[in-house]
Amino acid sequence: SDASASGLDPRRLLHAIRRRWLPALLVGSLVAPLVAVPAWFLLPKGYEAVVWLQMRPEQGMLGTFAAGQDRKTQLQLIKSPMVLGSALRRPGVAELQTIREQPDPADWLAKNVVISAPAESEVVTLRLRGPIAEDTAKLLNAVTTSYLDDVVNKDRAERLAKRDNLEKKFKENQ
Repeated sequence: SDASASGLDPRRLLHAIRRRWLPALLVGSLVAPLVAVPAWFLLPKGYEAVVWLQMRPEQGMLGTFAAGQDRKTQLQLIKSPMVLGSALRRPGVAELQTIREQPDPADWLAKNVVISAPAESEVVTLRLRGPIAEDTAKLLNAVTTSYLDDVVNKDRAERLAKRDNLEKKFKENQ
């Protein structure tokens, strides 16, 4: 009996709501716009696309990325004019409404692609926020594909070509 008298039980709560519903409704009606209006203006507008890439430390001649400085270089290359220009030249990208509305699409893309790369992690996230969901996803996928094609796979192909040349020279000298 003492525990229920000093605590809050469902019966007392229901009784309090029945007694004070009008003041609660009025206070809620006044506080709701004070919270909703700033939230409307402060929350980011549009849609966000996210891509996760794994950058591994170099594992010999066929490794994808070297540790340290090369990792920083790779992160800068994602937003390089070469990669962004290649992404904008991909089929269907130039026709996207988001791109057509920009006076300088490459500059807009460079400013809006956000790269997050914690120092101890192999995972890199690319984010792009835009007004149209489909356009945002296609743009970020185009940037990712261009980076993989023009930087990562190109480096790998060059390393394989060097290895093949070394093997060829080695066999000739035997």
